[in-house]
Amino acid sequence: MRTVRQISLAMTILTTTAMTATATEMKERTFAVPQHGNLVLNLPADWKQSIKNAPGLPVPLIMLAPAQGNAFEILVTPFWSPKNDPTFNNAENVKRLVGAMRTQMLPKAVEKQVELKEIKGATSSGYYFLVTDKAPKPGEFPYAVSAGLGVGDLLLHVTLLCRDKNDPAIETMLKALQQAKQTK
Repeated sequence: MRTVRQISLAMTILTTTAMTATATEMKERTFAVPQHGNLVLNLPADWKQSIKNAPGLPVPLIMLAPAQGNAFEILVTPFWSPKNDPTFNNAENVKRLVGAMRTQMLPKAVEKQVELKEIKGATSSGYYFLVTDKAPKPGEFPYAVSAGLGVGDLLLHVTLLCRDKNDPAIETMLKALQQAKQTK
């Protein structure tokens, strides 16, 4: 009987340890957007981040990666209307943009057709799709998730590249986009 209790206690400790190890601590991260306040994303605390200017553009390029390894890479670029057009990032324009990205990517994808899926949050809305590169070179990511999202007066262009189409980073990023907000 004593052995059964010891085994039960050991199993409880192992289960609790496993649950704690798989639980990801989330952290609100704030990214400055020139003359447009901040973009706030709730992301895993251990993800690496860096910010640089997007090549040839006056906008920041936010780069996210796992704490270790190179299982995925996420690029987030916030755009805004130079003319302060309030319809710049409305649902129709975002859908058109994501549709154009899909059209551009499909010739190099395994998939012949890809459905646009909606992302809807309290202060954000947009669309995304996933494609498989039909001829990735060695070391390249075979899967890409492309998204467009309206948040405040920003239009986010998001690209997630990964090695596994079931990578938890995809769901984590989609949830972060649903919760995205802009602060001024």
